[in-house]
Amino acid sequence: MNIFFKKLHIERFMSFDCADIDFDETGFTLISGENNNLNDSAKSNGSGKSSIWEALVWCLTGETIRGTKSVENIFVKGGTLVSVELNIDSIEYVITRCKNHEQYKTNLFLTINGKNNSGKGIRDTEKLLTEYLPDITASFLGSVIILGQGLPARFTSNTPSGRKEVLEKLSKSDFMIQDLKNKISSRHCELNTILREYEDEQLSLNSKRSVIEKQIEDSKSQLATIDDISVYKQQFEIAAERRDILNTQYEELRNEYTKTTQDVTALETELANISADIQAQKNNIENESKDKTYQLNIDISSKETEIRHLGSEITKLENIKDVCPTCGQKIPGVVKADTTLQKEQVVELTNAVAKQKKELNNELAAKANRLQEVDDSYKVIISDKRNLLAELKQQSASINNNLNNVYSLLNSEISNIARIKEKISSVDSLREMLYQNIEGYKNELSSIELKNNEVSSNIEITTQSIDVIKKFETIIKRDFRGILLTNVIDFINQKVKEYSEYVFNGNNIQFAIDGNNISISYQDKEYEMLSGGEKQKIDLIVQFAIRDMLCTYLNFDCNILVLDEIFDNLDSTGCSKIIDMISRKLTSVNSIYIISHHADELDIPADNYILVEKDLNGVSHLK
Repeated sequence: MNIFFKKLHIERFMSFDCADIDFDETGFTLISGENNNLNDSAKSNGSGKSSIWEALVWCLTGETIRGTKSVENIFVKGGTLVSVELNIDSIEYVITRCKNHEQYKTNLFLTINGKNNSGKGIRDTEKLLTEYLPDITASFLGSVIILGQGLPARFTSNTPSGRKEVLEKLSKSDFMIQDLKNKISSRHCELNTILREYEDEQLSLNSKRSVIEKQIEDSKSQLATIDDISVYKQQFEIAAERRDILNTQYEELRNEYTKTTQDVTALETELANISADIQAQKNNIENESKDKTYQLNIDISSKETEIRHLGSEITKLENIKDVCPTCGQKIPGVVKADTTLQKEQVVELTNAVAKQKKELNNELAAKANRLQEVDDSYKVIISDKRNLLAELKQQSASINNNLNNVYSLLNSEISNIARIKEKISSVDSLREMLYQNIEGYKNELSSIELKNNEVSSNIEITTQSIDVIKKFETIIKRDFRGILLTNVIDFINQKVKEYSEYVFNGNNIQFAIDGNNISISYQDKEYEMLSGGEKQKIDLIVQFAIRDMLCTYLNFDCNILVLDEIFDNLDSTGCSKIIDMISRKLTSVNSIYIISHHADELDIPADNYILVEKDLNGVSHLK
């Protein structure tokens, strides 16, 4: 796994406000700090130097190396965002992680080769990120890319048994053992499945053989019981004679039914014509009477309207008062009108209306009489024809019923003839089929026997394979971690001796495994018994050796290396030796970042400088 970091963008992470770092071949870069926040009571410590790399790890894994949960800047609002651009094995990744961000909320975004591969939410994207980059963990990054004395991933800070556990995880020995167990278990399950399939197939073959043997016996018994075909031929002749008689009856009845149906249709047409003639005469009577009654209704309505108008006028005139209702004296200038003429007109009009209404009633009565005369003139004719029609329909229904009965009998006889024909044909076919079946069953028995022999051989071979797998399972359950770690331990031991030549001018370091413990000693003294300076140098030697092991065994390489305060307890001579060792041995790393708050005292050489300055408000900036 070849990791090439390109850029890091930070927004409001821990003490930082905003910062951008370009990892383009900066050589040795010295990172120092200046803390101007009076509340921190420190000059360099707490300025935020290590927060840069915590941001890098948090963006990639969602964790920090030191296990810090709170990553938001408490002095600057807007939420946290960290974005990393990197190339892993020639694939371009851009990973952006946010927490309570003012625009993106709490989320994770993943871009691969310029294409957005983010999931629906942060959980989906974290799952995808784990699938794409399963090896990028906080523990891994803190073991091979970000090295330091105070970091939790420091290998030597573990117990001897804890060192073995860490080394197993880093070298993936647990994964290899589990992978081997999974493969053996999977193969065992696969062979068991194959064996069950063979056994099921053998059981099925035996069952088929029993069924086929039974089918042969049944076919032979059936051959002995096949009917004599002459009986069916005699039945066919009798049925054919009955069919011809019924067919003649059916044709006679169908002709008679057709004639009766035509007579019914003709009579129904005649009745319809008579009804139409009656309706035409009635329509003429209605039209003649309509003109007379229409004019009478208009005159009556006009006179009744005039009567109502005169009545209203009479009432109005009679309501005029010429005498004061209070004093009883005549009102001057008021003359009570005479309504005699209007009343005479009302009487005259009322008499005229009564006369016209009588005339109207007489006309309506005359029309009703004429309509009744029309109905009476056709009554007898229609009755006779309807009676005749009823007789014809009854006769037609009777003929049709007889026709249906004969048709049913004819169809039944035709079906009976078809069944007899089929029976005659099936007897010969059945006999031929039974002979063919018996021969086919015998051939199938031979095939089953050959297949059964093959399956029995496969069962024997598979059983032997399962026995071998069981032996492997028994062996794999033993503790192979020590065996698997042997090459890794030997490699690291060789590397610590090489680095020891640079740092101690000798190779008196021993890195070895004893059971479940990994011991580290220098000049025959266990690590725990060494002085602080010796421990610090050995810490660095071991961490670099483990990094070399991962580069070799896991094909790992990275363009950057972060050394977090690894020189702070060393003198200038020790510091120079470490720098010389790094320069000579880590040739593939083109950007090495050295974090120190004693850089001036130790005279650490550098190609570039980064100053992390924390202002009076507690917010860090890059200078």
